[in-house]
Amino acid sequence: MSNVVVIDRNYHFVDFTVAPNPFNGYINVHFDEAKRRNVQLDLIDLSGRTLQSSKIDWSTTDYKMQTNEIPAGIYLLKITSGTYTEVIRVLKR
Repeated sequence: MSNVVVIDRNYHFVDFTVAPNPFNGYINVHFDEAKRRNVQLDLIDLSGRTLQSSKIDWSTTDYKMQTNEIPAGIYLLKITSGTYTEVIRVLKR
């Protein structure tokens, strides 16, 4: 009997692209159709404050987050689906 445990990291994986980066008035998030899931998007400043939060239905392939009210700077875009979380750095000009 083996003591090897295999964890399928793709079970909660969400395949997405974020563009443009750097951005001006919006961030567009495109979700791969083959791996779409319900997700939560949080735009967070570097002090940890959540500036925007959006719940995205699994049927959405493209989501445009408006950022007109946010000043120029570096932010974190947190993408959560189930127990999977990924954080990417984005820059507003």
